[in-house]
Amino acid sequence: MEEELLDVKRQLEDGDLNLEQKVCLLNNSLNKALQTDGGVLVTAVRSRLYLGGLLSHCVPLMTQYPRMQQENWAALATLAQLTSVCCVGAEPGEQSQAFHRLFLPSVMDGLLLLATQLMRREQCVSLFRKVMDSVCLLLRSHPQLTTQGQ
Repeated sequence: MEEELLDVKRQLEDGDLNLEQKVCLLNNSLNKALQTDGGVLVTAVRSRLYLGGLLSHCVPLMTQYPRMQQENWAALATLAQLTSVCCVGAEPGEQSQAFHRLFLPSVMDGLLLLATQLMRREQCVSLFRKVMDSVCLLLRSHPQLTTQGQ
């Protein structure tokens, strides 16, 4: 998995991919990584996704909503969902303080910004709901984030 993670990171940082391709690559990579048997392995995978820097690519993409074509909004909502799922149960070890004080609030900000944009579009009710479900998942797992909504 480490080699795959590095390969995905290289592709994201290379600059050859457009916004839609980056979202698709992240969705596929995160979905594949989350297809584990559960238990300790899930925690280890989620932790590696954060510590390896892959999750840090998700947040900026969530805020790029206005630049994406309408047919790709569902992929962006899926990215928001997968990012939230990856944040639940991750154990960042020595980077715990950065994870809890910097990264998680940035994820919440990205989710709320995306939800606000989707809420303004009548045809995006189901996508808005998907993103808000992701917000709820993150808040249930990390209640300290409730201050983000104030």
